[in-house]
Amino acid sequence: MTETPSNQPPDDWAREVHMQQLLISAIVHDIKTPLRYFMWTVKALQQDLSKGEFPASVHDMATLMYGSAERMHGMVEELLQYYRMQLSAGRRMKPVDLYKLVTAKTALFGPIALAKQVTIDNQVEKGTMICTDAECASVILHNVLDNAVKFTLVGYVRIKAKIAGAYLQLEIADSGGGMSREYIDWCNKEIINTSGILTEDDFRPPGLGLLLVRDLLVKVKGKLQVSRGQHTGTTVVLEFPITC
Repeated sequence: MTETPSNQPPDDWAREVHMQQLLISAIVHDIKTPLRYFMWTVKALQQDLSKGEFPASVHDMATLMYGSAERMHGMVEELLQYYRMQLSAGRRMKPVDLYKLVTAKTALFGPIALAKQVTIDNQVEKGTMICTDAECASVILHNVLDNAVKFTLVGYVRIKAKIAGAYLQLEIADSGGGMSREYIDWCNKEIINTSGILTEDDFRPPGLGLLLVRDLLVKVKGKLQVSRGQHTGTTVVLEFPITC
């Protein structure tokens, strides 16, 4: 029988174990898409070369392979950051340059978006600042952008920000197929405890990215709102405090 550490309440320990299980599942789940792109591209290149052909698109194939590998590396790094944050005592809230953060993430997802004919439009103004934990914000944005690009084909992902009272609202809208109403309702359910994990829910989302997003937003005093687009796609609004 596993004993609960004496300095940690049983409920907190149960949530931590639950998050570790979800973290392992997230690594397996979220890495499959770029790995699949990588495998498909290598297979197509191998078939062409075995026929003695040197495809004109070899440069595009190499770009996609590199982008997929970079994305897998980025996912693993983000998840490891999340793991380290779970072990740390508290969040380091400080001013964070949102424009630089968004720019770095759009560059990371650029090759995959290009291969899917998806345009990533970063409309966040230079110098836009928020008060948050930098590592938390990085993991949050990574997972939201990953979902937006993953579920969009021949379309766009648009990112913009605006002030709403004491918060800055970061809106990520895509032209993909859109989330189900059940998933949207789950994302928008109010969280009344200190963990974003609702262990009593029967509903489990098909992906774990937004589960991590919701958990981390609670820790940095942020908010999440998800809706369907006016015509198609999904709109995710992340709220961060402006001042520390």
